[in-house]
Amino acid sequence: MSPERAELVAALVRELRTPLARVSLAAGELEAMALQPALAALARRIDAALRAADSGIERVLALLGARGADPEAAAVDAAEALAALRARVAPALAARGVDWRAPQAPAAPLRLDALRLRRGALCLVRAAARSLPAGGWLRVSPLSGEAGVGLELECAADAGPPTGLASLEMRASAALLGASLELAAAPDTGRARLWLAR
Repeated sequence: MSPERAELVAALVRELRTPLARVSLAAGELEAMALQPALAALARRIDAALRAADSGIERVLALLGARGADPEAAAVDAAEALAALRARVAPALAARGVDWRAPQAPAAPLRLDALRLRRGALCLVRAAARSLPAGGWLRVSPLSGEAGVGLELECAADAGPPTGLASLEMRASAALLGASLELAAAPDTGRARLWLAR
């Protein structure tokens, strides 16, 4: 593919995906903050429709043999992006009895694609919040290792272990992100890793 065509495809992909990603992020935040089950269910339906649209874009790109934009072009400091997302969502989680704790600081600054990082973090936060119906705490931290770079979730319930952390919806969200989901040997220990890039 010529450099001009590659640049055009990248611009088109951004035009198509940016609104979808923004609405998906809003739906994710809405679900994380929802105090009423009906509102959370509506947010999940919106997110499912966005996943279908994103999947359609992916199929069209595959048919065209085109690739998306370089993720490094939109990379942000992972710790700063997580702190900003936490500042917006943590108060609503606290109202539901879930404490979103500050992330563990990475050994070295980590840069990740901004939209993938926020979508990945919300995927983990939603799964953790659902697994803590009676309250507890969660933490999402930047992660770097042999498997690549991504996010690590830790959570614990106030009473008993977290339940249902390894949900089908969480796996579907990870697959949509093109991320690799790694759950603890015993999912009720409340740990998961989402590898966003190799």
